[in-house]
Amino acid sequence: MAELAKSQKFQLERMTSEIVKLSESNETKLESVRATVESKLQSMQVDNANQLELMRQTVDEKLQGALLESAIDEYGEENDDMAADQLGVMPS
Repeated sequence: MAELAKSQKFQLERMTSEIVKLSESNETKLESVRATVESKLQSMQVDNANQLELMRQTVDEKLQGALLESAIDEYGEENDDMAADQLGVMPS
């Protein structure tokens, strides 16, 4: 009976040791996964910020171009109206 108890105690200690090793291994692997995910997420955030800034610049350029074109068209119409007034004709 004592021999059986010793055998069971030995097996229990061995299993406990294996469980501790597995837990440590899992913890290490999970930390590695966390670090990888964090790194990739940070990289994606930087890429998204750069793309957003590029989009903002493009929108600003197009908006400024549209405003300039609108101002030129408006100025052109005013000049046409003034020229027509000076010539005494109706603007088109």
